[in-house]
Amino acid sequence: SVVGIVTAATGDFFDLDVDGHTNLDNVSIAGVTTFASTIVGANATFSGNINNSPVGNGSISGFGAITIQAPTPALNFTETDANPDYRIIVADGVFRIQDVTNSFANRLIIGTTGNIEISKDLDVDGHTNLDNVSIAGVTTVSDHIKIIDNKKLLVGDRGVGTGDLEIYHTGSHSYIADEGAGELIISGSRIQFMNAGRSGKGLDFVEGSSGYLRLYQDNDIRLETTSTGVNIPCS
Repeated sequence: SVVGIVTAATGDFFDLDVDGHTNLDNVSIAGVTTFASTIVGANATFSGNINNSPVGNGSISGFGAITIQAPTPALNFTETDANPDYRIIVADGVFRIQDVTNSFANRLIIGTTGNIEISKDLDVDGHTNLDNVSIAGVTTVSDHIKIIDNKKLLVGDRGVGTGDLEIYHTGSHSYIADEGAGELIISGSRIQFMNAGRSGKGLDFVEGSSGYLRLYQDNDIRLETTSTGVNIPCS
């Protein structure tokens, strides 16, 4: 039992209780280290596991970089309630965020080439700028799809930068262009061509034996087909 000052270059101690501030140049710890409060440091190196005890207390704050070095370094996040637990792990050069509670399912993967894989839904509230997007499943859009002038909606596999069907606007005119093989088919039980204000008809097609094809001028019928021929109304 020592009450005063102890100065030692080397030595073994069974128990050391320090009530005040302790300044240590180098410390090697062979066993488990338990911290009841916060660990604050500019640089710290740990060769084993770091556990905070009791559970739910303590934190680690680094003013510099925190480096985890191991053959398979991992950082575990364990909640004290019933929510899923997660871990960050790096193995074979691949970065993973895993759902520990659900059989270590991968939720996010960054591969060795930099490709990112997300296994579940991705919800982005802000603006997203993507150069190239390949979508294997169904895409559901709850708002507008905007394509700027001179950029095209390309349908079909005609080639890079082209489509069998192209829809676009040049800034002056709008185009629906059938550039591939076959015919451009517009089908429906009733098809109408209308003016810009959608208040007047130019053409009205209705299918069936009682159907017709009507041509309009200023919303007045000028020609109408019937089951027996053509009617041309007279003014």
